[in-house]
Amino acid sequence: MKIVGFIIVGCTFCILLSSTCINMYARALTPTVGATLSLEDLGLSLSSPEDHSAAAEAVHQVVMDHGVCFLRRGDNNNFEDDEDDKALVSFARRLGELEKPHPIYSSDPTSPLAVVANDAEHLPDGAEWHTDCSWSEAPPFASVLWPRLLPAT
Repeated sequence: MKIVGFIIVGCTFCILLSSTCINMYARALTPTVGATLSLEDLGLSLSSPEDHSAAAEAVHQVVMDHGVCFLRRGDNNNFEDDEDDKALVSFARRLGELEKPHPIYSSDPTSPLAVVANDAEHLPDGAEWHTDCSWSEAPPFASVLWPRLLPAT
């Protein structure tokens, strides 16, 4: 599995959770695609590296069952600084191999993080972001997107 670049969904027993147990915590958004998952309900936090394997297993299972997994942003899953970015990269690596940095959106050629924004500091094309890998022989399994700023509505 590969993950497209992103900015951005400790309990040892959680690693052993079955898909049935994980889906008890996933809430379908529509009859056909998408579900939300609260890692806090599973006793996990993305900001805690020791939880990453179990969290990745839970997220992967929800993606396989529902196509899209939306992680509820709780008190323990707020990524707002460089240390948080490192934790998010660490988590994403548990989902699969990360893509190389995007040549346009990456501000650091050594980091898989890509910033998509429409402010003066970044290219004004946040509404047009897309993955460029669908043509490849082995396209990425998923994209991990983590919004930092969302409109009120």
